[in-house]
Amino acid sequence: MANYDAIGTVSEAIVETLGERIDDRDNIISLNRDDISLTSPDDVGSDSDTRLSVYLYKVERTQQQQPQTITEDNVRKGSPLSLELHYLMTAYPSTAGANATTNNRDQHSVLGLAMQVLHDNSTLDTERLGTSFGDDPTPNIRMDTEAETTVSRIWDSFRDVPLYPSVTYTVSPI
Repeated sequence: MANYDAIGTVSEAIVETLGERIDDRDNIISLNRDDISLTSPDDVGSDSDTRLSVYLYKVERTQQQQPQTITEDNVRKGSPLSLELHYLMTAYPSTAGANATTNNRDQHSVLGLAMQVLHDNSTLDTERLGTSFGDDPTPNIRMDTEAETTVSRIWDSFRDVPLYPSVTYTVSPI
């Protein structure tokens, strides 16, 4: 059963998966692991090197009923806490291009590539999650279908941050 660090482990696994799998794509886009941050769009300034951010904006309990477990001492233990993690993934424009159109085109490509990577790797690698997950079900990543209203609501909560292309994902079970 996963422990208290499961949320952090999953968050980091998403960022690491994006970094590795994007890097595996033969430099289609100039983006490396250091350009991907586990941070809020509110914390990405114009002087930041962040090109892609992954932001945990909501954690909620799943509706799944988990069976009770029996410990080694034959003691009945309550069902484990099962969670869904909700992330906002945002792409930022490059500053390396010759003009704004080139930089924004690159931004759109970064988002598309990251979405393709998560689609192709929709099950988190159990080796990356470590031993703390044990025999727990493997977490799956899925793009949210209600993304338009969710993204608008999330962006409304930020200070004076320009709206950038974003998409939301749910990871479960945790």
